[in-house]
Amino acid sequence: MFRLLALSPELVLCVVSFLDQVDLLNVSLSCRSLKEITECELYREYTNPRLYSRPIASFVRRLLQKLSLVTHIKSIDPKDWESLDSLNPEAYETFFDDGTSEDRRKKVLTFDKHRNPEPTEDEYRVSTRIAKEAGIIQEVLPFEAHSTIIETARPMLSTDRAARPTWHTYIFDSSDQRFC
Repeated sequence: MFRLLALSPELVLCVVSFLDQVDLLNVSLSCRSLKEITECELYREYTNPRLYSRPIASFVRRLLQKLSLVTHIKSIDPKDWESLDSLNPEAYETFFDDGTSEDRRKKVLTFDKHRNPEPTEDEYRVSTRIAKEAGIIQEVLPFEAHSTIIETARPMLSTDRAARPTWHTYIFDSSDQRFC
């Protein structure tokens, strides 16, 4: 390892650019100096082989903390990601169909288990500014400390309702907008 550290940072980056992400991660974890040198290569690609395996929120959060890493990204492949449909509280009915209060408590715990924490106000401000500058969004909505979508969905877990594939339309549209 000393021989690798004796090289200039540019040469170390050239060497590690040939490594797979897993091997690169192992090298970066071997010592603090290598971690600092190789961090930009660690963020050169993002792949998510399946839902809940490698949260994209952690990847984005680190990019927001250190914006210089953005210039090193070569590919992003999110494959499956958490969306409103994957958050459907009624999808948990198949696991807990007894209907007892203990089962409902388990549904809430399962629903919250894989969720990432909401962004801080600073993270929200930076990410929305970048998205607006890139033309991805037109308008920046006010920051909410807790997601209104999640807060609206959580009580749905403790009720006995028929499954609806478009459950999230009831969060965004009031009844008068839908039927008038």
